[in-house]
Amino acid sequence: MKGQNRYKTRLFTKGANGDGNIGFPSDISSTIEFKEVTLIQNHTLEESKQILEMIEHIASGRSSIIFSTRNNRVFVCGLNNYNQVGVANTESIFLFKSIEHLLVDQLERARVMEEMELTQALKLTNCSSHTESFLRERLYKKFEKVKSIDFVEMGWFHSIVVINKNIVMGSGHSYFGQLYDHGFSEMHQYLRVVPYDYVSVINEIEDSGKLIDPFRQDKITHLSCGTFSTTIVMNDTKVYSCGEITPFKKELSFELDIQPFLGNDKILQVFHLDTGIAFYTSSECFIMLEKPDIYTRIENVAKLVGGHLSNDTYYVLKDSPNTLRRWVSTPSTDEPLSYSLSNIPSPFHFVPGYYHILCISQGKYIYTDASFLDEGVGVVDEEEDFELTLSTLVGPKSQIGDKDTKLLTRLLLKEGYCVKKISSGSDFSFVLVYHESSKEQEEMKNKLHNQSSRRNSFIDMSIVCLDFQLY
Repeated sequence: MKGQNRYKTRLFTKGANGDGNIGFPSDISSTIEFKEVTLIQNHTLEESKQILEMIEHIASGRSSIIFSTRNNRVFVCGLNNYNQVGVANTESIFLFKSIEHLLVDQLERARVMEEMELTQALKLTNCSSHTESFLRERLYKKFEKVKSIDFVEMGWFHSIVVINKNIVMGSGHSYFGQLYDHGFSEMHQYLRVVPYDYVSVINEIEDSGKLIDPFRQDKITHLSCGTFSTTIVMNDTKVYSCGEITPFKKELSFELDIQPFLGNDKILQVFHLDTGIAFYTSSECFIMLEKPDIYTRIENVAKLVGGHLSNDTYYVLKDSPNTLRRWVSTPSTDEPLSYSLSNIPSPFHFVPGYYHILCISQGKYIYTDASFLDEGVGVVDEEEDFELTLSTLVGPKSQIGDKDTKLLTRLLLKEGYCVKKISSGSDFSFVLVYHESSKEQEEMKNKLHNQSSRRNSFIDMSIVCLDFQLY
């Protein structure tokens, strides 16, 4: 039987570190090149390495970073002036700090809260002891422990963590209601996005004679945070939004009325803009919701290229795969801007950040409009004959080494690593890379290394599995 694929991650950050923004000690004020994060707070170098090799989800805010690991740990660093990373009594966190124990505490509080709601509903119904036992058992299992960290995401000053498929925790700034109308919290609190109607569930069970588990009906499939907004998609079809941007919102509900636009489609992607919310559906249509009763539908979309904390919407059409198009929301602009991508190797993936555009090509080359000068790549505006130059951060001719960005280049070009995620905040950026291999390959690699150590006849031997088709 073929072994399960494994992957190891490595995290590189650059930019300001005045508040621990990039996860380095306080004596490092900033870095102009991507440096690898190697140390976790209260952990040795070896322990830190093991943690950083297991990153699964990662997100950036204005000046903060949050990430989770495959064994359900959560770490944060950076600016915390609104408790946006969920740690009390500190405005800055230098070196990544673990917070999963705080989430466990909040999970217990959430269980107590839901038990009180269920107990109240039981008093209002003629519920059998069998039904009551079933519901109490299912509720306990739902909030018993952290079984999975499914999403982490950040806005400008708030963060969201999704636990166990449909438990939502949020912390930080909530002036605009971006924590689903829950108030400011020093730590991650349980957010009741869709409160359970226990009375209806009890009556349905009693009437039908079927034990219906109310906690397994909705699964969170997408999460996006805007500057001061949050959107959650459940079951690829239901959208719940809060905060500054909440178009098509139903009265007394966080649910957005997008059914007229969605039809029988499923949502594949969602992300916030400063003017609305963008959706990419299974019928490959692009929907932009901006204000009540205003929307834009773009047909024939082959790829949607969103941005985190960005007001830009980029996309590629099926009939012109080498042309990047930008949807512009300003009233003075009637037509979208178009840029030729013929000089960038396919497949590519664009990530608009708050101030920068980042581009990953073939999973290993990185281009940016930031201040990195290597060989430039021209991106030509087809309508205005205007050229936007993306500088090459990691390209075919980039120098390979063992330090800073040259180390990142070596991992991507020589050691089989691929870009897993790239993002930027207001004053920093990060690149998360990963190396994938099967169980058998890892065992063979260890065996060969052991042989080389004993016989002193092999040097730097390794086996890697190349996978440049991430995007």
